[in-house]
Amino acid sequence: MQLSKFVAAAWLGVLALLSVHAAQAQQPVAGKEYQVLSQPRPTDTGKILVVEFFSYACPACANFEPYLQEWLKRKPADVEYRQVPMAFRDTWVPLAKTFFTLKVMGLQEKYHIRIFDAIHKQGVALDTDAQVFSWIGKQGVDVAKFKSIYASPGIDSKVGGATHMGRQYGINGTPAVGVNGRYWTSPSLVFNAGAKDIKRFFQVLDQLVAMERAKAGKPAKG
Repeated sequence: MQLSKFVAAAWLGVLALLSVHAAQAQQPVAGKEYQVLSQPRPTDTGKILVVEFFSYACPACANFEPYLQEWLKRKPADVEYRQVPMAFRDTWVPLAKTFFTLKVMGLQEKYHIRIFDAIHKQGVALDTDAQVFSWIGKQGVDVAKFKSIYASPGIDSKVGGATHMGRQYGINGTPAVGVNGRYWTSPSLVFNAGAKDIKRFFQVLDQLVAMERAKAGKPAKG
């Protein structure tokens, strides 16, 4: 009887140790699953800022979008999410300008998925101003108003600022996600058995958010 109790206690100890190791193994790995900014960026919100760096032209961003939308449905209330379009290439500039123009017009959310679908499912080219104007005109948008905003210095400034922000985070590809001016991660960094693991990516993102919450000494919020 005593031996049985000893064996049972020993097994419980082993299981507890394995559980600790498993929990430790799930912690995000700096330099591998996420990067730490050498110079933290200040944020302008009292919440934990999560920034998605993307381009409508990016196939990986189009594939990532449905998973991101699911995460947004459950993101904590103390997280503020923002989209930042990158213009790393000249052909990406019209799409970044389109994002900001539609945002000014209050139409960005309405057309966000439509733009991805037009490019990646319907094969529509939106690499030039003329191509963008032609497509926008077919969507029922006020083209004259769109063109006026699109061509304004303010939109050019927003595009330049967005790309500069991406560079400050150290982003060199999309999609990527910055967390509170301190870290960035990407689906391209998170692997399991040699393959990209999107489920694990969002675990890493949640853990980075939790790390920032813990630094601020705030309780988790649903």
